[in-house]
Amino acid sequence: MVGHNLYLDLMLIYDKFIDYLPKSYQEYKERLHSCFPHIYDTKYMALQLRKEFDDTVHSYDATSLSELHVAMADPKCTTALLFPPTVAMAVSHIKDDECRQSNEIETDTLGNIHEAGYDSYMCGLVFLRLAHLVTINKLEPALSAHPISFYDYEHHIAPFKNHVNLIRATLHNICLDGADPEHNRTDRLFIKAKKSALLRSEEVSFLLSSYGAVDISKISQNKAVVIVSNQICARRILEAFQSHDKYAVVRYNPWRHSILANRILWTGAILSAGICTLALIRNVKKQLLS
Repeated sequence: MVGHNLYLDLMLIYDKFIDYLPKSYQEYKERLHSCFPHIYDTKYMALQLRKEFDDTVHSYDATSLSELHVAMADPKCTTALLFPPTVAMAVSHIKDDECRQSNEIETDTLGNIHEAGYDSYMCGLVFLRLAHLVTINKLEPALSAHPISFYDYEHHIAPFKNHVNLIRATLHNICLDGADPEHNRTDRLFIKAKKSALLRSEEVSFLLSSYGAVDISKISQNKAVVIVSNQICARRILEAFQSHDKYAVVRYNPWRHSILANRILWTGAILSAGICTLALIRNVKKQLLS
């Protein structure tokens, strides 16, 4: 099975066509894996491969399905590859008159994004192109000078199998055939209204949403924690708000910005000061008595 950012799709398929969702998360993973032992998430693949292809002709920034489709169909990407996989479509299904001259259709002019059939087509093409890029980069130059079989693709994209991307969670992805990765998501920012002004969640959400998906969690009247979708989104927000006249944005540091951590530190400081004061008073009393 191939999909793009398909975590909720998998839950819906299981619930509507297989069985009620299990109460246990671990049981759900095991049952889902028994039904679909080979799952590939092109969102997860694209996120993992983005750094590997950075500063090359195959580089891309956005990882939405439509933007990935455009990037993978870009001539600068396809012409730089030997024997790139193509998708042949029946001429009767092609809407654009100019494109009827060719059976190999790889542009966004043929369908509407978010139509089920067209999204499936885009996802399939993105999957094949990503698999081809991975395989070409792993093979020796002499071996890549001939058409590559799907068996070769399967071998080289095996590390991506059964990993499903997550958004707005403490995990970047879940693993359906093994243990999930450690909780390592650190894409959080701290925003503070300048000059002790009030921080309005609706305004902040509107200002930040143009840079990516964000969640706002207020921790006081003029402070909030911002959970962002990825590191690129975080970097863009930090760059845009370097000299903002109303809000200051920095990377979140739990020791500096967490209310609980600050309370613990202040409590520890007060207790330490109290203990030191008592010890000093006792020493003074002993000296006076002696």
